Amino acid sequence: MPNEQDSSQVVTQALGVGNSRFCIGQMSELRLKDDDFNAWVERFELYVNLNEINKHKKKLMFLTLLGNDGYSLVRDLCTPKKPLDLSYDDLKQSLSDYINPKPNLITERYKFKERKQAADETIIQFSTALKKMSEFCEFCYQFE
Repeated sequence: MPNEQDSSQVVTQALGVGNSRFCIGQMSELRLKDDDFNAWVERFELYVNLNEINKHKKKLMFLTLLGNDGYSLVRDLCTPKKPLDLSYDDLKQSLSDYINPKPNLITERYKFKERKQAADETIIQFSTALKKMSEFCEFCYQFE
């Protein structure tokens, strides 16, 4: 049974991107239960851009690297259409909406306002945690 690294190499070699048969870097399959979907998509898009993969192959690679659970989920979300009938952006948006539903604004603001700095937490760690928590609070200002 090939390991995760081997399966991602097989995918990239089979697609034969660019003028070469090999890609720069490696991309692992999405593990729905373990991976942060948004971070995985960012890495996938970096990988695709670095290797100059065209739109059609990008969609094929995306569907392949979703793994069994991810592909089953995207098939269910696309029904009655087939995943190949949708664009990469539509597939990505469907999965994102399902995996990361929009949080409740009131709940997120409550959590933000209730957050206290822990005794063993540095100011940088606390500030970083607040920045992350504020993502869905829709405050008028932006962090730099």
